[in-house]
Amino acid sequence: FLWLAAVAGAGFLADVVASDTLDIETGFSIAIGTAMTSLAAVLWFQRKTAPQLVGVFAGIAFLIAGISDVLGGDDPFGILLWIVGVVALISTRLDLISPERTAYSLSSTAVLVGAQWAAFEFFSDTQGWGLALGLASALALQGVSVAWLSLVLLAFGSAGVLLFLPQIVDEYFGEAIGGTTALLVSGVALLAVALVAVRLRDRVSG
Repeated sequence: FLWLAAVAGAGFLADVVASDTLDIETGFSIAIGTAMTSLAAVLWFQRKTAPQLVGVFAGIAFLIAGISDVLGGDDPFGILLWIVGVVALISTRLDLISPERTAYSLSSTAVLVGAQWAAFEFFSDTQGWGLALGLASALALQGVSVAWLSLVLLAFGSAGVLLFLPQIVDEYFGEAIGGTTALLVSGVALLAVALVAVRLRDRVSG
C-alpha cells in the first residue's frame, strides 16, 4: 500500500507541475496519468499484487480523462474507458495481467462504467445505444464467466444487467406502458436475471 501511496504522490506532483508551473489547462490529466501509470507499471513489474495493479488502472483512467479533454471535453471518456476494459479483460485471460481476480474486477468495472458514461455523455442524442452497449457487455461478462470459470466476472455481469436493464425498460417503455407497469416489468426481468445468475454460478462452481 505504500507503493500505491507513492503512485498517488507522483500523480499529485505531476498535477502541481502541469497546472501550476506549466499552466496547462487542457489535457493536464495526461501528465497526471503518465506519471501515475509509468511508476505504477514499474512497481507492478517488480511485484504483481493488487495495490500495484490498482495504481496502473488509476493512472490509465487519468490518462484517458486527459485525452478526452484534448479531443473535446468529457464525451469520449466513456467509450475509451470501455475499450481499455475490454483489452484488459482479454489480456488477463491471456495471463498478461495479474493477479487475476483483481484484474477481472478492474477490467469489468471499466467496461460497465465506460458504457454507462457513454450512454449519458458520448451518445447524448442516442442514449439507448450506450445503454444497449452496457447491457450487451454485462451479458457477455456473464457468458464468459462460465467458459472462464470466474465467479468475479459472473458477479460483475449480473450487477451490470441489474444496472442497465431497468434503464432500458424505462427509456423505451416507460412512457408507453406507464411508470408502475415499467417497474413491474423491470422487477420480473430482474428476477429472471437472478435465477439465471444462480444457474450460472452453479455451472462456474461445478
